[in-house]
Amino acid sequence: MLKDRLNYKLLNLLILCAIAYLAIITNEYWLGFILRAFSIMVPFILAFAFAYALDPFVKYLERKGVRRSLAVAIVIIVVLVFCGGILAFTLPLLYDQFVAFAKSIMEFINDISTKFNLNLGGMELKITDIFNQIIEGKSGFNGYDFFRWQGNQLHCQFVYRLSSWYLFLIRYEENSQSSKRTFKTN
Repeated sequence: MLKDRLNYKLLNLLILCAIAYLAIITNEYWLGFILRAFSIMVPFILAFAFAYALDPFVKYLERKGVRRSLAVAIVIIVVLVFCGGILAFTLPLLYDQFVAFAKSIMEFINDISTKFNLNLGGMELKITDIFNQIIEGKSGFNGYDFFRWQGNQLHCQFVYRLSSWYLFLIRYEENSQSSKRTFKTN
Protein backbone atom coordinates (compact mmCIF):
# COMPACT_ATOMS: atom_id res chain seq x y z
CA MET A 1 0.00 0.00 0.00
CA LEU A 2 2.84 2.41 0.83
CA LYS A 3 4.60 1.51 -2.40
CA ASP A 4 1.65 2.72 -4.46
CA ARG A 5 1.60 6.09 -2.71
CA LEU A 6 5.38 6.76 -2.81
CA ASN A 7 6.67 8.52 -5.92
CA TYR A 8 10.21 7.18 -6.43
CA LYS A 9 11.09 9.63 -9.20
CA LEU A 10 10.30 12.54 -6.92
CA LEU A 11 12.19 10.92 -4.05
CA ASN A 12 15.25 10.34 -6.27
CA LEU A 13 15.11 13.95 -7.45
CA LEU A 14 14.88 15.15 -3.85
CA ILE A 15 17.89 13.05 -2.84
CA LEU A 16 19.87 14.31 -5.85
CA CYS A 17 19.04 17.92 -4.97
CA ALA A 18 20.08 17.33 -1.36
CA ILE A 19 23.41 15.83 -2.47
CA ALA A 20 24.01 18.76 -4.85
CA TYR A 21 23.16 21.24 -2.09
CA LEU A 22 25.54 19.56 0.35
CA ALA A 23 28.26 19.45 -2.30
CA ILE A 24 27.90 23.18 -2.95
CA ILE A 25 27.82 24.08 0.73
CA THR A 26 30.88 21.97 1.63
CA ASN A 27 32.94 22.62 -1.50
CA GLU A 28 35.77 24.28 0.45
CA TYR A 29 36.44 20.95 2.15
CA TRP A 30 36.58 18.62 -0.82
CA LEU A 31 37.27 20.90 -3.80
CA GLY A 32 40.89 21.48 -2.79
CA PHE A 33 41.44 17.74 -2.53
CA ILE A 34 39.95 17.09 -5.97
CA LEU A 35 41.98 19.89 -7.57
CA ARG A 36 45.17 18.63 -5.92
CA ALA A 37 44.48 15.05 -7.03
CA PHE A 38 43.76 16.25 -10.56
CA SER A 39 46.99 18.26 -10.67
CA ILE A 40 48.89 15.13 -9.64
CA MET A 41 47.13 12.98 -12.25
CA VAL A 42 47.56 15.39 -15.20
CA PRO A 43 51.11 14.25 -16.11
CA PHE A 44 49.99 10.62 -16.14
CA ILE A 45 46.91 11.38 -18.24
CA LEU A 46 49.04 13.34 -20.71
CA ALA A 47 51.66 10.59 -20.75
CA PHE A 48 49.01 7.99 -21.54
CA ALA A 49 47.56 10.18 -24.31
CA PHE A 50 50.99 10.76 -25.85
CA ALA A 51 51.87 7.08 -25.55
CA TYR A 52 48.63 6.12 -27.25
CA ALA A 53 49.15 8.66 -30.05
CA LEU A 54 52.84 7.99 -30.64
CA ASP A 55 52.83 4.19 -30.28
CA PRO A 56 52.17 3.58 -34.02
CA PHE A 57 55.34 5.51 -34.89
CA VAL A 58 57.33 3.53 -32.34
CA LYS A 59 55.94 0.25 -33.73
CA TYR A 60 56.88 1.36 -37.25
CA LEU A 61 60.48 1.95 -36.16
CA GLU A 62 60.47 -1.41 -34.36
CA ARG A 63 59.39 -3.14 -37.57
CA LYS A 64 62.36 -1.49 -39.27
CA GLY A 65 64.68 -3.15 -36.72
CA VAL A 66 65.20 -0.39 -34.15
CA ARG A 67 65.10 -1.35 -30.48
CA ARG A 68 62.02 -0.07 -28.65
CA SER A 69 63.89 2.20 -26.22
CA LEU A 70 65.82 3.81 -29.07
CA ALA A 71 62.64 4.10 -31.16
CA VAL A 72 60.88 5.85 -28.27
CA ALA A 73 63.81 8.25 -27.85
CA ILE A 74 63.80 9.03 -31.58
CA VAL A 75 60.05 9.67 -31.64
CA ILE A 76 60.20 11.94 -28.59
CA ILE A 77 63.12 13.92 -30.02
CA VAL A 78 61.31 14.34 -33.35
CA VAL A 79 58.14 15.52 -31.58
CA LEU A 80 60.08 17.97 -29.39
CA VAL A 81 61.99 19.37 -32.38
CA PHE A 82 58.72 19.72 -34.31
CA CYS A 83 56.99 21.53 -31.42
CA GLY A 84 60.05 23.73 -30.84
CA GLY A 85 60.08 24.66 -34.53
CA ILE A 86 56.43 25.58 -34.45
CA LEU A 87 56.98 27.73 -31.36
CA ALA A 88 60.05 29.36 -32.89
CA PHE A 89 58.03 30.43 -35.92
CA THR A 90 54.75 31.37 -34.24
CA LEU A 91 55.89 33.19 -31.07
CA PRO A 92 57.45 36.17 -32.90
CA LEU A 93 54.33 36.43 -35.08
CA LEU A 94 52.06 36.32 -32.04
CA TYR A 95 54.18 38.93 -30.31
CA ASP A 96 54.02 41.22 -33.35
CA GLN A 97 50.24 40.78 -33.50
CA PHE A 98 49.96 41.60 -29.80
CA VAL A 99 52.03 44.76 -30.26
CA ALA A 100 49.79 45.83 -33.17
CA PHE A 101 46.72 45.09 -31.03
CA ALA A 102 48.11 47.14 -28.14
CA LYS A 103 48.81 50.08 -30.44
CA SER A 104 45.33 49.92 -31.90
CA ILE A 105 43.80 49.82 -28.40
CA MET A 106 45.77 52.93 -27.46
CA GLU A 107 44.66 54.70 -30.63
CA PHE A 108 41.06 53.65 -29.99
CA ILE A 109 41.15 55.03 -26.45
CA ASN A 110 42.65 58.31 -27.68
CA ASP A 111 40.05 58.59 -30.47
CA ILE A 112 37.14 57.88 -28.14
CA SER A 113 38.35 60.35 -25.53
CA THR A 114 38.82 63.14 -28.09
CA LYS A 115 35.72 62.38 -30.17
CA PHE A 116 33.30 62.33 -27.24
CA ASN A 117 35.28 64.81 -25.16
CA LEU A 118 35.72 62.28 -22.34
CA ASN A 119 38.22 62.74 -19.59
CA LEU A 120 39.36 59.20 -18.81
CA GLY A 121 42.08 60.62 -16.63
CA GLY A 122 44.21 58.06 -14.87
CA MET A 123 42.68 55.10 -16.67
CA GLU A 124 43.86 56.27 -20.08
CA LEU A 125 47.35 56.97 -18.78
CA LYS A 126 47.54 53.67 -16.94
CA ILE A 127 46.44 51.64 -19.97
CA THR A 128 48.84 53.41 -22.31
CA ASP A 129 51.65 53.01 -19.77
CA ILE A 130 51.03 49.25 -19.46
CA PHE A 131 50.91 48.75 -23.22
CA ASN A 132 54.03 50.89 -23.74
CA GLN A 133 55.91 48.79 -21.19
CA ILE A 134 54.82 45.61 -22.97
CA ILE A 135 55.77 46.97 -26.39
CA GLU A 136 59.16 48.21 -25.23
CA GLY A 137 59.85 44.93 -23.43
CA LYS A 138 60.31 46.52 -20.00
CA SER A 139 57.61 44.40 -18.39
CA GLY A 140 59.57 41.17 -18.80
CA PHE A 141 57.31 39.96 -21.58
CA ASN A 142 58.63 39.62 -25.09
CA GLY A 143 58.31 36.99 -27.76
CA TYR A 144 61.74 35.48 -27.28
CA ASP A 145 61.87 35.36 -23.50
CA PHE A 146 58.34 34.05 -23.09
CA PHE A 147 59.38 30.41 -22.65
CA ARG A 148 62.55 31.15 -20.71
CA TRP A 149 63.34 28.68 -17.94
CA GLN A 150 62.20 30.03 -14.59
CA GLY A 151 64.59 28.19 -12.30
CA ASN A 152 64.98 24.60 -11.24
CA GLN A 153 61.32 23.93 -10.51
CA LEU A 154 60.20 24.35 -14.11
CA HIS A 155 63.19 22.36 -15.32
CA CYS A 156 62.36 19.51 -12.93
CA GLN A 157 58.72 19.50 -14.02
CA PHE A 158 59.80 19.28 -17.66
CA VAL A 159 62.18 16.39 -16.96
CA TYR A 160 59.53 14.65 -14.85
CA ARG A 161 56.91 14.88 -17.57
CA LEU A 162 59.31 13.89 -20.33
CA SER A 163 60.49 10.86 -18.38
CA SER A 164 56.91 9.79 -17.63
CA TRP A 165 56.08 10.04 -21.35
CA TYR A 166 59.19 8.01 -22.16
CA LEU A 167 58.34 5.29 -19.64
CA PHE A 168 54.73 5.10 -20.78
CA LEU A 169 55.82 4.74 -24.40
CA ILE A 170 58.35 2.02 -23.57
CA ARG A 171 55.86 -0.01 -21.55
CA TYR A 172 52.75 0.86 -23.58
CA GLU A 173 52.50 -2.44 -25.43
CA GLU A 174 53.07 -4.50 -22.29
CA ASN A 175 50.45 -2.51 -20.39
CA SER A 176 47.89 -2.79 -23.16
CA GLN A 177 48.39 -6.56 -23.43
CA SER A 178 48.15 -6.92 -19.65
CA SER A 179 44.95 -4.90 -19.48
CA LYS A 180 43.45 -6.93 -22.32
CA ARG A 181 44.18 -10.14 -20.39
CA THR A 182 42.82 -8.65 -17.17
CA PHE A 183 39.55 -7.44 -18.64
CA LYS A 184 39.06 -10.35 -21.01
CA THR A 185 35.50 -11.62 -20.91
CA ASN A 186 34.78 -15.31 -21.28
